[in-house]
Amino acid sequence: MPIYDDNPDMMAEQEQDRLAIETDERLAIFVYGTLRPGHGNSRLWQGLATARYDGKCFVLGYRLVGGGFPYAIPAPTAQTVGTLVYPHPEHEDEVRQQMDWLEGYPSHYTRVVTAVVTPDGYRLAWIYTPPEGKPFGLQREVRTDSNGRFDWNMGTKARRDEQYVRAGWWDDEQHDDNF
Repeated sequence: MPIYDDNPDMMAEQEQDRLAIETDERLAIFVYGTLRPGHGNSRLWQGLATARYDGKCFVLGYRLVGGGFPYAIPAPTAQTVGTLVYPHPEHEDEVRQQMDWLEGYPSHYTRVVTAVVTPDGYRLAWIYTPPEGKPFGLQREVRTDSNGRFDWNMGTKARRDEQYVRAGWWDDEQHDDNF
């Protein structure tokens, strides 16, 4: 469940998240690896969704391990950096189907709801993680940022490109360098 703060607008948004889960409406998708802006698999949602808080939001209770692509695996004290992807209403099913296909849902990855810490407060979102008990081989731990948060971008050269901003699927107004 979301953690409520004293901001009435944030409380209303958190209540919308709670109701979305109860009514099976669509939530944002927290992406932490090759689906993040600037990485090759972001092409699956480019033009169909908007990225918010890239590198400025994180989940609690997951650490990243990976080789060619990462897994977010439960770890009580860990934090993992990522991006919230908000499918455009007319493309919600398409974006979800594309991501499910890429992630091998439900056998390779499963999708669970988790709290995401953003500069504006807590949000609920889907996250892809290996099914409980699924062996996923020996993996090296992904690097952490200066805050000790696991960040796939710390070990890759992929960065967002101005063309993504011009294409309109990158919401640059949502970035706060002080977060």
